[in-house]
Amino acid sequence: MVIPDEIKLKAIYIDRDGCINKLSDKSRYVSKIDDFHIYDDAIQFLNYFIPFNIEIAIVTNQQGIALGKVSQEFIEIAHQNVCEKCNTTSNRIKLYVCPHLESTCLCRKPKPGLLLRAAANAGLLPSECVFIGDSMTDYEAAKAAGMIFIGIDRDCKGIFDSVGIEAYLNLFELLEHENILNSFLT
Repeated sequence: MVIPDEIKLKAIYIDRDGCINKLSDKSRYVSKIDDFHIYDDAIQFLNYFIPFNIEIAIVTNQQGIALGKVSQEFIEIAHQNVCEKCNTTSNRIKLYVCPHLESTCLCRKPKPGLLLRAAANAGLLPSECVFIGDSMTDYEAAKAAGMIFIGIDRDCKGIFDSVGIEAYLNLFELLEHENILNSFLT
């Protein structure tokens, strides 16, 4: 992915399940801390940007809350776990959660509500933000919000081939992409 030199990004928003943590083998919903396995590359990626003046937030759909399969408390514990692994606080890595069922709100991805709320809370324009995700729902939300999208395709399934998005295998690869890093750091 090439980001034009004139674009200076000020925020990184990233999907949780599949980007930050592994999807559960046992269930569609990760609901216990013992099943919440954070990718090493996610920690390294977040730690790279924490020292800089860049807004960082995890933006995630969690309809398991509405279904009674996941508690709000667990979502907060899992987020705290991510922050602890990065030696930071939830003030540095913010969390935006849609707890609603599909088609019942304006915040559930692929709708742009959560992303737009995150940008507005940071006082940023959507064009100053990038959203990193691992699904077409994430891509559609970023596009609807007017944000740059970066795809992660850990299983090499070609998820984004139909829309011509170059995807990365993991967040380590993204850290090695000089153009993307420079768009934040210059």
